[in-house]
Amino acid sequence: MRYAEEPKGYYADDEIDLFELAMQLWEKRWWLVGFVVVSAMLAFGYLQITKPVYESRAVVLPPTGANIAPLNVGRLDSHDEDQAFSALKPLTTKEVYDTFIRHLRSGASKVAFFEEVYAAREELELASLDELEYEQEYKRFLKRLSIVAPGRNEPQDYYQVVFQYTDPEYTALWAQSYVDRAAEKTLKEIVANLEAERQVRLDNLEFLRDTLVESESRGQEARIAQLEEALSIAEAIGATEPLVLLQGEQARKRGIAVREDDMLYLRGSRALSAELEALKARKNVEPFVNGLRTIDAELSYLKKVQPRTEGVAVYTLDEAPNVPQIPIKPRKRIVLLVAVMAGGAFGALFILFLNAFRQYQRNSKAA
Repeated sequence: MRYAEEPKGYYADDEIDLFELAMQLWEKRWWLVGFVVVSAMLAFGYLQITKPVYESRAVVLPPTGANIAPLNVGRLDSHDEDQAFSALKPLTTKEVYDTFIRHLRSGASKVAFFEEVYAAREELELASLDELEYEQEYKRFLKRLSIVAPGRNEPQDYYQVVFQYTDPEYTALWAQSYVDRAAEKTLKEIVANLEAERQVRLDNLEFLRDTLVESESRGQEARIAQLEEALSIAEAIGATEPLVLLQGEQARKRGIAVREDDMLYLRGSRALSAELEALKARKNVEPFVNGLRTIDAELSYLKKVQPRTEGVAVYTLDEAPNVPQIPIKPRKRIVLLVAVMAGGAFGALFILFLNAFRQYQRNSKAA
């Protein structure tokens, strides 16, 4: 029996001859070149229709003590509990910066920037968008804005505001604008909190002052009533001048109970009448209220304390956003390189598949 001769390039043990594969690719090299050229042309067309995306960033750090000094005018750093002016404590840079970072990262700040700034540039009519369309546009905006927290090897308060957009000038402008808007909200909140704290302290002191004055006024009325009663007793017994009494300590040694309030009549009618006339003629009880001068001094102090916003900075700009010159995507070289490699790979696969199919047809005819 004779066996048919096996076609060239066919191996019964399914071994792959690399040289044979290379020869097959070389024979149809123009197919390979065609795939590479078409793929490169598609990549080039993609690069032409795709808008370049630029990136700009602003880096912020905590403010210095001098940056927030105007906010602390009149706010005394004292730990003396007896000091009248110890209620208003000065702000620290950490408190101010924490408030700023909260506004920088808050969803409300992002939504406000999206609706008030970004939508106008993108010509989005937010009122005409349904919920799904609004959400899609907002998610697209969030992909362009990033608030980057400090990394492991970066300072603890090192934050970055990164913006990506197709217009390089707006990329830098919006990065700075977002930081400025957060700083403006921060300053408004801090000033409002300081004013609320001052007003609460004022209200409390004024309430305390009114209470003390009212208490003194009622005490004076009670004193007048006591003196009038004592005067009537002194006149009844004919005591014009003060009567000599045992001193309190001597009376206690003799077992005699003495209550001076009940024995005012012993001061004599002349002294009682004089004090009574003075009390009735008194029109203002404030000079006789203990501690009232201290309260009035603190009230005057609090009314003069006003936070100043001129020259205040709630952050330090460590790196200002610059107008980028080179887009971050698409990366033209990488896109073209991948396109060429993909074209070559698809071309090679097509050639091998075509040769395998033709070999299969020849083997079928030979059988």
